[in-house]
Amino acid sequence: MHRYTVASLVLCVAALSGCGAPNDGATGVVRDSAGVVIVENRTPRWTAGQGWRVPADPTVVIGGSASPEDEQFAGAIAAVRLADGRILVGDRIDWKVRVYDQSGRQVSSWGRRGQGPGEFQDISRLLRARGDSVAVPSFRTGMLVFDDQGNYGRVLKLEPIGTSLIPIPPQVISILPDGQYLALSGQVMDPRQTGTWVDSLSVIRVSAAGDSAVEIGKHPQSVRINKGPPFGPLTPVYGARGQIVPGGPGYCFADGSRYELACYSMKGALIRIIRREVEPGPVTAELRERYREHLNSLPVEPGGNSEMMKEYRRKLAEGAEFADRVPVFRRFRFDAAGNLWVKPFDPEDDLPRVTDVMSTPVPSTVSTWSVFDPDGIWLGDVELPAGFQPLEFGDDYLLGFGRDADDADQVWQLRIEKP
Repeated sequence: MHRYTVASLVLCVAALSGCGAPNDGATGVVRDSAGVVIVENRTPRWTAGQGWRVPADPTVVIGGSASPEDEQFAGAIAAVRLADGRILVGDRIDWKVRVYDQSGRQVSSWGRRGQGPGEFQDISRLLRARGDSVAVPSFRTGMLVFDDQGNYGRVLKLEPIGTSLIPIPPQVISILPDGQYLALSGQVMDPRQTGTWVDSLSVIRVSAAGDSAVEIGKHPQSVRINKGPPFGPLTPVYGARGQIVPGGPGYCFADGSRYELACYSMKGALIRIIRREVEPGPVTAELRERYREHLNSLPVEPGGNSEMMKEYRRKLAEGAEFADRVPVFRRFRFDAAGNLWVKPFDPEDDLPRVTDVMSTPVPSTVSTWSVFDPDGIWLGDVELPAGFQPLEFGDDYLLGFGRDADDADQVWQLRIEKP
């Protein structure tokens, strides 16, 4: 059996010369290594009564089966809250950005499907920009920018960077306070390439005018294996996957193969490494069988050849490559105050879904997130209610997707209670 992991680019930091004296505290160790702060967390800082709490009852609920039919979501994919409390929800089926007031009442909508100014060909995320303007990145048309009333302003189109089978422009993932953009540029694999290799992910800093793009970092993304037809390149199931998340001093990279997050400045300099003493667990026979059974039980997309699809999935399940160990975590996000939230790996997150089901998946059970302060110190853990998938982490609220009793899509706003 092969062990497939993505090696972190920062493992050598601890071996650099010139290490400062460690600051050994009750909860962990903070030390300096050649200008890089390394935070080794052992136990949480919060004591009894100090932890944060997220009540299960949302303060705002939007959508669901009880809403008027024209206000129900067809494929909600993104949500963001503006400074005045309005909530914007992007729907990739009806091609609109819907606007709700602080109580969750729909007050307007922006855009429509099309190729003209201010029209959408796809919606993947919503980003707040300066002055409460809103940006809607698009793979096809570039990033559309609107003011806070939904008036279309401009489009930012970026040119592809590097070489790839199919040139794809960098995708903006964050807008900085000074108007610059943080974008990601990946690779499109050549299906003719065989063997095993590691894809890379480039981090791009784009000027506010969009006329200058500089690569400030390059990180491993995921292992790829191609044994040839009929499947093409595949990623080992439950394997490590490199992710870039904006926040803190610039952005952080992690692949989950160990409990380690490497944080970089907007110039691409490594400035902090955050660690916890958590060992990855094994990919057991039970996990492998669970994946195969789930894959074979998926419904066939409407209009498809059911027998052909079932046979394809059966072969895919039989030929699946599995990692030796599961990641210690998969998702991590920054909140508005600069705290880092990290969710332990859940095998449910990696189970495949039918491609025409446009709903954003939500966890079926209570999820626990570890919270680290802006200096990388582990504060403690926070439980989020079952059926809730957070998208935006505010200072005193969470905004994300939920489901009602009829399994219809909703947007929930939950409050964070802090002592």
